[in-house]
Amino acid sequence: MLRAILVFTALLLASLSSVAGPTNTVLRTTAELRALGEAEMRNGRPVELKGQIVARLFHGGLILRDSVGGFLLEDVSEPRPALGDVVSVRGRTFIDEDNRQESVRSNEVTVLEHCTPPRPRLTDAARISAGMDNFDLIRLHGFVSDIFNDENH
Repeated sequence: MLRAILVFTALLLASLSSVAGPTNTVLRTTAELRALGEAEMRNGRPVELKGQIVARLFHGGLILRDSVGGFLLEDVSEPRPALGDVVSVRGRTFIDEDNRQESVRSNEVTVLEHCTPPRPRLTDAARISAGMDNFDLIRLHGFVSDIFNDENH
């Protein structure tokens, strides 16, 4: 009887840990990435995204846009996708401690389709100040005087 209780307890704990283990849940949209807190972002959560490359950055990073928004990809292996390519990405969440930049680090990027570069999305100052258009290719009517809210930029 004691052995049966121990086996049952072990099975119950194993099933609860697999259900309660959100750090192993694969993130599949930029909305899920943006909803993470800083601590979760640091934990190297697994990520699998599909989207279009909307920008190639000077430091080697890429901006990927899915149906929800954009996000920064870093450490992408060569050959890097071209602007406009639709890609599949596997990686892990990361925060650069020097500039507190959130990103997905990935060397598993597969080009699914070559497409023309995307058009920027029209946005407004309220969306920008709320961070809703971070890491996205946007277009804005008007004048932008400052887009950074810290002393590092």
